[in-house]
Amino acid sequence: GMSVGRDAHFLITFHTLDNPTQRKINGDPLNINSYDVHGNYIGGLISNSEAIKLRELLWMEGSLFFSNAYKKDSFIGQAKGSIASRWAIARDHPVIHHSYGLCSDLKGNIWISNQNFDKKVPGTGSIAKIEIKNGDPQVSEFTKLDQPRGLQWANGRLYVGSSTEDKVYIYNPDGTHKDVSIKHPIGVLAIGDYVYIGSVGSKKKQKHGHIYRIDTRSDASPENYIKLDKGAHPAGMATDGTHLFVLFQGDAPCLMSFDLTVDDKSGKKVIEFDPLLQPELIVLASNPTLG
Repeated sequence: GMSVGRDAHFLITFHTLDNPTQRKINGDPLNINSYDVHGNYIGGLISNSEAIKLRELLWMEGSLFFSNAYKKDSFIGQAKGSIASRWAIARDHPVIHHSYGLCSDLKGNIWISNQNFDKKVPGTGSIAKIEIKNGDPQVSEFTKLDQPRGLQWANGRLYVGSSTEDKVYIYNPDGTHKDVSIKHPIGVLAIGDYVYIGSVGSKKKQKHGHIYRIDTRSDASPENYIKLDKGAHPAGMATDGTHLFVLFQGDAPCLMSFDLTVDDKSGKKVIEFDPLLQPELIVLASNPTLG
């Protein structure tokens, strides 16, 4: 049984397809897609989605924020009802560029990982912070970093996966940091005192992916928590507190559920996607109509 409320929904985004007219039965690559907890497709959440190309998601205190992570048009948006509004930051912002991850801290600030300004130049990515003062967003760069992906605050520190460096950086609020080695980390999710990291493993074909777990209370090495099938490519992750939900890309894209309260980590398939739909980010939202 799921421990989420009956009105909880998964909100999922996909890679933009080369041919976006190929709309699929159980997901729209140009929308934020809503599914019930059993995996039934409800539909696209946003009615004006043709204006937006690719979305990374953050559910914060009943509001859905998203990043339009298109290289030539990066902005942070907010979904209100079924209408997505450009919010905070318009295109060509000097700090927000080709973003991937969104998270919030305890003060209600939004943190963003920007993958890169220039793929040929390492270190051109960054972590940025948006403080909302009197409804006015103020953007500042926290640090430069090469190809940062998922990020989460946990126990007062910021955990960031840097996929090209095979490292997870752990930042203190003053910017000082340490790092741990994890192969090609993508998704990062905090649950209680643990941070879960989705690792694609070696980029060479048919290596096992893994879900690692870091205990935020200790300096112990990351624990190899779930060994995944060969070639598994974990992407976005979400939780209801007792389950870890992981999106997988590849030949058989799907959403899997892993029960954190039992030893058996084989997992259950919740949604199977058409192979043309490569799922990217997921949030578990308590009220998918967004008021």
